Amino acid sequence: MAIEYSEGLHGRDSASVRISLNYTRVRSGKTTRCKRCKGVARITARPDGIDELTRILLRLVEETRKEKECLSYQLYQNLDEPNDFTVVEGWASDAAIDSHMVTEHVQDAFAKAGPLLAAAPEIKRYRAIG
Repeated sequence: MAIEYSEGLHGRDSASVRISLNYTRVRSGKTTRCKRCKGVARITARPDGIDELTRILLRLVEETRKEKECLSYQLYQNLDEPNDFTVVEGWASDAAIDSHMVTEHVQDAFAKAGPLLAAAPEIKRYRAIG
C-alpha cells in the first residue's frame, strides 16, 4: 500500500495521509494468489482523531459486510491503546480483495481517515498454508 504524507504528519494540525491501492503481499511458495484470503490492517489514529476515525471505520465495516465475497470483516480496538485499531478480513479470493479496495465506501473511508491518522496504515494479505 503506497502512502503519501503531507508536511503535517506526526502531530501537526495539517496532517493528512493519501492512501493509494497497493497491498504488501505475504508470499509463501510460488504464488501470491489464493482462493480464501485474509487481510489484516493496522491503523493508528491521532489522539484527537480517535472518535471520528472510529465512526469512519464502523461505517466501513457496515458497508463491507454487504459485499458478496466478504466472508468476514472484524474491527478491533486495542484495550490498552485506544488509538490502535486492527481490521481482520476474510475474502473468497484475492480478486475479491482487489474489488473491495476500489469500492466507493473504501475510497470514501480512505479520504476521510487520512487527516486522522498518526501513521501510515499497515495492510497485508495472507493465505492459509496449513
